[in-house]
Amino acid sequence: MRTALLFTFLFFSILQTFSQVTLSLTRQAVVYSEASTSSEILDTLYAGKSLTVNYKIDGFLAVALTDKEVYIQKYLFYVPNSVTIPDKPKKVATENTKVQNSFSEDSLKNHWKEYGIEDIEGIYELIIPNSRVEAGVAKYRLALVRKGKKFYLLYLDGAQAYYYRWSPGDIKSVLEPTGVRNLFKAKWYMADKETVREYYVKIEQGFLTFIDLDEGEFKFLKTYPSVYDDLNPSNKYTTQGTAFAISIDGILVTNYHVVGEKDKVLIKCIRNGIPVEYNASVIAKDKSNDLVLLKISDDDFTPFNRIPFSIQNNTQKSGSSVSILGYPLTSSMGEELKVTTGVLSSTSGYQGNVTTYQVSAQAQPGNSGGPCFNSNGDLIGVVSSKHTVADNATYVIKNTYLVALIHSWNESYPLPNSSTLTGLSLEKQVESLSDYVFIVIVS
Repeated sequence: MRTALLFTFLFFSILQTFSQVTLSLTRQAVVYSEASTSSEILDTLYAGKSLTVNYKIDGFLAVALTDKEVYIQKYLFYVPNSVTIPDKPKKVATENTKVQNSFSEDSLKNHWKEYGIEDIEGIYELIIPNSRVEAGVAKYRLALVRKGKKFYLLYLDGAQAYYYRWSPGDIKSVLEPTGVRNLFKAKWYMADKETVREYYVKIEQGFLTFIDLDEGEFKFLKTYPSVYDDLNPSNKYTTQGTAFAISIDGILVTNYHVVGEKDKVLIKCIRNGIPVEYNASVIAKDKSNDLVLLKISDDDFTPFNRIPFSIQNNTQKSGSSVSILGYPLTSSMGEELKVTTGVLSSTSGYQGNVTTYQVSAQAQPGNSGGPCFNSNGDLIGVVSSKHTVADNATYVIKNTYLVALIHSWNESYPLPNSSTLTGLSLEKQVESLSDYVFIVIVS
């Protein structure tokens, strides 16, 4: 890095125009790429040079130089008391710069403690920076979290240049898996939050390393959880099932045997093509009929535009076509929504139980709590269980008991009473319903 010689110069001129100010340098000045003495040096300007000043930030003045904005230390200008230079306005993060809006390091750690943590998830601290990649990054602390099939490095603290643009929870890097375990292709957001660079990332033995053949490496060390923190692996759940939305404000239905005595659960789905996770709270239970109502209790949840199906409260007839949606056996079958079809075999269930239907659509562990629809896309019940000996015998709780639970919780709560699915092919119905069906995870 070059060192500039500083000379005192008595000449200055001042011309204030609108919100910008024109100032002249009183001394020879080093021009920096960012508001930090550790950033790249772009040029050296001599005393007497007139520059247009846009704003001040952290002891620097941002000035217009040819076609770019650069930074010069404020003390190299003479600024009379009568001249006001505005502070740098804070940049508002766009919606896609965050994985979760209500974010803190404590809430993330609590989430991992309650729901478990994957082996590479955790908090990482930069230990080997690379000034050719990004100047002033020696203090970064980032949290690696999984959302769907991608991993995200979320900013916690430590930014130097452009620090005012970063808030906890902002996305610093997006990691996409490759064909090699724990080797990723990554997009890294630079300090200005606008420039993006691409790297490969290798994670092994507690180190997270960004790799570029031209620029070299920079490396992070995993600092949380430590070897003494007792956190469960995220793939070890007590139970897992399916839930589905019945209202635009996030009221969901699932089975009592999925949730048990828990008050809170985690739910996951693909919404608008993006994997999302929400926290949900139990708001009503009917243990005898194996039903539970959940309410999404996450600040990041955006209400649905509408519920595309109606809830049919009349008894369905044997022989009619049905379909069930859910997330069975996700550990081996994956987290893609599954659909099976069949017919309504009987208007009574196991040993003549009148609270359920028997349908021939196949169900597996994990389907519990999922919706069952008729050919018009109307909800006719909630998947509950299957016969352990007979094939193609799935039991579905009738809507009568679901409606009774809803009205016992809130007598005036409006139920979806019109459908946009009537006349659509099954393929189109499933496509329309996919945003409304969730994985339920209970730890």
